[in-house]
Amino acid sequence: MRIDQVVGTAFGPFRGETLEFATGLNVVHGPNEAGKSSWFNATYTALAGRRKYKGRGSAAETEFRNRYKPWSGSKWAVGLAVTLDDDR
Repeated sequence: MRIDQVVGTAFGPFRGETLEFATGLNVVHGPNEAGKSSWFNATYTALAGRRKYKGRGSAAETEFRNRYKPWSGSKWAVGLAVTLDDDR
């Protein structure tokens, strides 16, 4: 499986932004506060989802929710486009 792009529709600071990947090794770099960790967490969330907790949840979940909830106030939305090994 190859990740082709991540779309941050409503995730943290992202509002309709796309991160494209080339074939092979990709390096995401930039200055502090450029969004590198936000893109990483958007990618992870698109692949694994978010666990729903009853009550307050763990401190880590609360921190994640507070840090990456959409700044626009809309519902969470992140997408991922992948290509499988057989090019589908």
